[in-house]
Amino acid sequence: MPQGPLILTLDVGTGSVRAGLIDVTGTMQGLVAVAHETFHPRHGWVEQRPDDWWFGATRAIRSVTADEGVTNRIAAVICCGQMHAPVLVDASGHLVRDRVPLWNDKRAALLADRYNQSMADGRHAVQASPATSAWPGIKLLWSAHEEPQTLARARWLMMPKDFLNFRLTGEAAMDWTEAGISFLADADRKAWSPDAAARLSVPAHILPPLIEGTGRLGKVTRGAAAATGLPAGLPVFGGAGDFPAAILGSGVTKAGQVSDITGTSFLLTRLGPHPVRHPEVMNVAIATGGWGAFAVVDAGGDAVRWAARTLDRDSRSYEALSQKAATVPPGAGGLVFHRPSSRTATGRSWTGNSALSASPVRAASRWRAMMSVAASRTRRAICAPPGCWKWHPPIASWSRTARAVQRPVWRPAWSPCSYPIRLCPHPRERTGWTRWRTSQAG
Repeated sequence: MPQGPLILTLDVGTGSVRAGLIDVTGTMQGLVAVAHETFHPRHGWVEQRPDDWWFGATRAIRSVTADEGVTNRIAAVICCGQMHAPVLVDASGHLVRDRVPLWNDKRAALLADRYNQSMADGRHAVQASPATSAWPGIKLLWSAHEEPQTLARARWLMMPKDFLNFRLTGEAAMDWTEAGISFLADADRKAWSPDAAARLSVPAHILPPLIEGTGRLGKVTRGAAAATGLPAGLPVFGGAGDFPAAILGSGVTKAGQVSDITGTSFLLTRLGPHPVRHPEVMNVAIATGGWGAFAVVDAGGDAVRWAARTLDRDSRSYEALSQKAATVPPGAGGLVFHRPSSRTATGRSWTGNSALSASPVRAASRWRAMMSVAASRTRRAICAPPGCWKWHPPIASWSRTARAVQRPVWRPAWSPCSYPIRLCPHPRERTGWTRWRTSQAG
């Protein structure tokens, strides 16, 4: 490993905790992932244990820093992580709930629908987005209804990366990229909203101090040093949610730029100075300031992954399957990929195409039907609501990190787009958060 100072980065993902070592040029010098378990106690419920995140972090840190002298070269620690998973701790720093609902947990969907209906006149539109089951504030409204004892015991509200920061430093805090999309904040004032918290039955005293993602949160405690092998006193910075960090990593930092980070979900984000308030538009606070209005299809890439496992038993690569699908003309010979019902990210029901007909057909036609409907849902998200992408400011560039959507079968999804599209060709372009953080720290 080349010599020089390193930044230790931690990422609490949906499937694993990752620890990476990045030098000041943005080059990855080491990466280790430790998987953790996901629980589905009921249909639509998705939970994980925060203690598993911490255990995974300690193992990943010790593994990635195993080479002699590496820990002494680490200049700082910074975290990102999956968003919208509210972690509650009590006054003693212990978890109030052993498992927490994740971003894709749907138990609060009906409450989100009712909230949107009650606020249809826009009287209390301090939040940046319509209510969805993803937002922490809506999840805590469910807790107030179903598990009031959890809120009664809570002292601090955190998100996954904040919990790691808390275990590292003993400090409770949240950065604006997480708070701004929590449904508990005033998007215009860039502060917590006591009124929003009250309407969601969330005690205002559990909302932690807000810090900048580039701000120094604290130092690694002796206890955390013993658990991780890191030097005590090492500075820890606030960090950001994984979605804003990924937008930054795609090289999108300015108003008018668009980031496409399609993966498990389709995520298209357009940057601007203010949130775009519309019943079908959601907004995320950006790490570099401003807002990103975004369209999402929860199961964009995940639908293709499901089909690969179910229909093809993972026997071929995605590239091979895409090439196979491209040999079939549009329409797939009339084959329909049908799904009885799904939910969009705004909580509305969608009846559309999602389960393949069982009739014997060519494998290529099945794949064409599968990928075409995923592309059509993506196109619908791009084009709806009417005029969404015509709002301020004009689009200057389109940055795409997912090469899969360049394949011919996906092109119908992008036909409305006439903007310069830039691929991120080099891994260093996807480490923008570290390079920007380093420049901010001097």
